[in-house]
Amino acid sequence: MRACFTTCMMLTFYGIGECLRCFVCDNEFNPACGVDFKPYQYEAQNCRGGASKCVLQRQQRIGDFIAIVRRCHLLGSLANLNESDGCRHIVTPTNNHTFEVCLCSTDYCNTGVNITLHQLLLLCACVFWYLRTAIL
Repeated sequence: MRACFTTCMMLTFYGIGECLRCFVCDNEFNPACGVDFKPYQYEAQNCRGGASKCVLQRQQRIGDFIAIVRRCHLLGSLANLNESDGCRHIVTPTNNHTFEVCLCSTDYCNTGVNITLHQLLLLCACVFWYLRTAIL
């Protein structure tokens, strides 16, 4: 009975430890990555190399153009950057170039936690089954 419960729990959380998935693009070559982002034109990529976050970087306006970059960010790769989730404005000390960096730690930067409805329902069923058999 415990082996069945353990197997059920393992199946519930299968896949949660997978890599973070982020969109990787910039609007210099494809406007679909710009201000009016069209995610259906891109396939998210797995971030590699350890602890990562997704990043959206908006650079200052140059005429009518706002440079936008979406990518994976390896934690610790930029000195003095607050890497908690959220947006921050950065000014480069050499030329006063300003940009905004937004970091997030969920797939696609907007999907919430990695536990899917399927996994949540399976977990509830496992707990219900375990409690039912423990009582009887």
